Formats: sequence, C-alpha cells, structure tokens
Amino acid sequence: MTQQELHDFMSAKCFAIMMGSRNADLQPSMQRAFGVMLSDDGSNISAFLPKALSNKVLVNLNTNGRAAITVGNPNTHQTLQFKGQYISSHDSTEADMQEVYQNLGGFGEFVGNVFGEEALNYMKNFNIFPMITVTFKVEDIFDQTPRPGTGQKIN
Repeated sequence: MTQQELHDFMSAKCFAIMMGSRNADLQPSMQRAFGVMLSDDGSNISAFLPKALSNKVLVNLNTNGRAAITVGNPNTHQTLQFKGQYISSHDSTEADMQEVYQNLGGFGEFVGNVFGEEALNYMKNFNIFPMITVTFKVEDIFDQTPRPGTGQKIN
C-alpha cells in the first residue's frame, strides 16, 4: 500500500475503531476509540478514547508499551490494523476533537442509513467526553479486510 493509498483510506472519516493493549503479563485488553488520525508522513497514529474508560489502556501502555489500532470502514469493509510502540498521551485538544466529530458524523450517517433513526439517536446519547489522545509509532500495518489474504502485512 502506498502512502497515498493509506492517506486516501484514512480520509474516509467513517470508522469503527478498536485499540488493543496488553499488560505486563501479556493479558490483552480492548478499548473502543471514537476517532483516529495518521500523521502526514504515516509514522505515527493517534486514537481518541473516552477519558473515563482509558485507565486500563494507559496502565498497559506505560508498563508494556505495545499498542494496536484496528480501523474499519463499514461502508467498504476495508480494515487496517496498525501496531507499534506507545509514544504519549494527553487530554484531547480542540484540533483532536475535530477529528472525533468528523468520525462521529461519518459513522453516525452510516448507522442512520443502515439501522435507522432510532439507532442513530441511541448513538448520539453516548457519554464519551472528555477524551484523551493516545499516540504511538507505527511499526507494522496489516490488511484485516474480510477476504482471502486477510492478516497479511502491507508495509
């Protein structure tokens, strides 16, 4: 996958996102994210997580340092998994929140189209704020799109 194809994928702003981490004993943990942003050069990726639910992820990242983010576009089913080394976390900034709002808008449109207005209204009532931004260095990217060859490393 070229840098341009990667950035084209990430520009969709309609993603289902899961972040994985593991503790010092290598026990896995998952956390839903509500936005994601790839750096311009593709070297780092940031996920935006509800602060109230992120303690376990932060403990895991501070003790183990390994992270994975799976980003799936429900409209195309194209899915990528990014793995790498934790760099930092901070309270989400206004610029970070713009990424969250764009993703929530795109994902909300998908939910409304597929599941109807009632499901969209339910989703709008999620209490996910405030948020934190977790960033890690991208070391590997894997194709997780449901099809033959799923799981292959693409970078």
